[in-house]
Amino acid sequence: MNTLFIDTSSDCLFLALSKGHVVFESKTKGIKRHSKIILNEIEELLRNNSLEICDINLILVVIGPGSFTGIRIGVSTANALAKALDIEVIGLTSLEIMMFYESQGVAFIDCKNNNYYFYDKEKNKYGVLNIEDLNLYQKTNKVFFEYKSTNDIFSYVFDNKHSFKSSKSVMPFYIKLSSAKKRQYKF
Repeated sequence: MNTLFIDTSSDCLFLALSKGHVVFESKTKGIKRHSKIILNEIEELLRNNSLEICDINLILVVIGPGSFTGIRIGVSTANALAKALDIEVIGLTSLEIMMFYESQGVAFIDCKNNNYYFYDKEKNKYGVLNIEDLNLYQKTNKVFFEYKSTNDIFSYVFDNKHSFKSSKSVMPFYIKLSSAKKRQYKF
């Protein structure tokens, strides 16, 4: 099975390709416009590994939390490719990727201004914490700040595919409201 992984939730465009049991990665750091390069980067990753887009059987995409615009670009790209190729797509949160193979603990992602997105696996709770609350969590919980390896991501999803919702499209996962939504609900 050839599986494409897309993560545009940060300023690093992270793509990976599972070609059978071999995993290839592509990371482009420090960019602000994933939309300008994502399709070319996917094409290059495939070409470098002797595949074409029609050889992809499944797409994994990070649906959030993270950069609002980045998430929308990744999700839109994954949904468009899945529709064009008539294949399934699985949405993963950036926080749960840190917690694969863990029965408990708390995953954190910096969401700027001394705030952190978090996922408490034992309580199955998502939210936002400030730096002081993060420090309290670190004293009493096993904490995670980084993804598992790409091999672990693919292995976990393949071994537990029944527990993931695969469909023809996925939706972004936002913990905080976007600026547009905040203005929409402001009276």
